[in-house]
Amino acid sequence: MSLTSASTLAQIEAEYDDCADYDLVGSVERCKLFIHAARLLLRRRKDEIETGGNRVQEDRQRIERQLERAENWLGAQTIASTSPRVTSGFTRGLCR
Repeated sequence: MSLTSASTLAQIEAEYDDCADYDLVGSVERCKLFIHAARLLLRRRKDEIETGGNRVQEDRQRIERQLERAENWLGAQTIASTSPRVTSGFTRGLCR
């Protein structure tokens, strides 16, 4: 699903839930979708925080932690995919 500013809270939450396994399946694309959904959730819940409520505050903090984790995971995947691979002579067949 492609989320937009017109997406409902239910659609955003569904995308967040559906892509939460990005690290388990090793999917960079799912991670990007998860990050997008998390950012939208934080934006949408900003108004709820201002009215008070511990539960909403706890949800926001949990989402912030998961967003940070996803951004770190994505960064690590990006670095891994762009760095040159080091291979030994054995795998290249140079050692006899």
